[in-house]
Amino acid sequence: MRTATGHRHLDSPHPATGWRRHRVVAGFVASLALGLAACSSGGGGDDAADRSSTTSTTTRATPTTKTRTTTVATEPGECPSEDAVAGVVGGTVDRGTSFGGGVSGGFGEEAISTSRTGCSYDVVEGPDGSVTIVWITESTIGGKPGPTGSALFDLLAEGSTADSLDNGFEAVEGVGDQAYRSGRKLMVRSGSTVVVAEVEDEDDLLAVSALMKAALAADPPPAVDAVPCDRFSPVVADALDSEVTDTGQTMGSSLANDADLSWQGCSFDLADGRSASLATGSAENWDAWITAKADSPFSTIHTDLTIGEHPAFDDGQQLVVDTGDQPLIIETSGDDLGPDQATLRLDLARLVLGA
Repeated sequence: MRTATGHRHLDSPHPATGWRRHRVVAGFVASLALGLAACSSGGGGDDAADRSSTTSTTTRATPTTKTRTTTVATEPGECPSEDAVAGVVGGTVDRGTSFGGGVSGGFGEEAISTSRTGCSYDVVEGPDGSVTIVWITESTIGGKPGPTGSALFDLLAEGSTADSLDNGFEAVEGVGDQAYRSGRKLMVRSGSTVVVAEVEDEDDLLAVSALMKAALAADPPPAVDAVPCDRFSPVVADALDSEVTDTGQTMGSSLANDADLSWQGCSFDLADGRSASLATGSAENWDAWITAKADSPFSTIHTDLTIGEHPAFDDGQQLVVDTGDQPLIIETSGDDLGPDQATLRLDLARLVLGA
């Protein structure tokens, strides 16, 4: 028997729609889009947030080719009028120039530097908040010209997908009393018990959902401090359709703001080369943990979209659209702009694109 000692996971969130089966370009770090630093001549609001973080590993591959549409209502760098943006956000806005750049991890040891230009809009009458509409004009890798246009959008999209897979947080229906995906873990409240399941090297919810449902259907089901490895080995083998070759002990915890969940249980090595784990803990802090996760900006979601005929994605903080030569980025900030800022960003993109 081996012993697998878990580590402390400092997770964070935003519910997403679906755990997509995407992989990413080797060496690309998903913070390229989020790492863009903006400078604005027209002010901007900052959101206070509680810090959390995640440790993860990502498998990467080459992105697929997409059909592109490059016709837009507004040329890159040509910002919508104040009245047009005011009509979307529901308040009078003051437009300023926004420009800047950023440096983030890229290909191997080389960093990717990006530049962007556009406009910022501060709401001066109405809900407190701000909007930024910018286009990425260029990128460099190791001091040499990097990808632009659709190729750059592909890297941003693939990186965002991978980050969501490792760090995302979303509700899952039909499992236990209440269930969420937190990174690659499926976290379920069953009565006063939290059950945590994970199947390594899986990029969708099918395997871990099958494991969780089988565990909850066992007689008796997992309970706090009660996941006997020998009794649950056949359950794991049947659920994942692979013989268990070895078992061990595992433990871990997740801290979101001041809400902590901890668990311990069994890890299972499978004959097909995968590994899985099944653990339990107290659900005493479950509600507080869910609330803190839902309010934190430090986990990435990824929602694939199409605006008109333009491929796009929203990562919970910004909307990125493939507009041809220069990817469009729309960011919103300010709690007064409402809880559904993803829809607000989508409406702003339709305004820019005439979609």
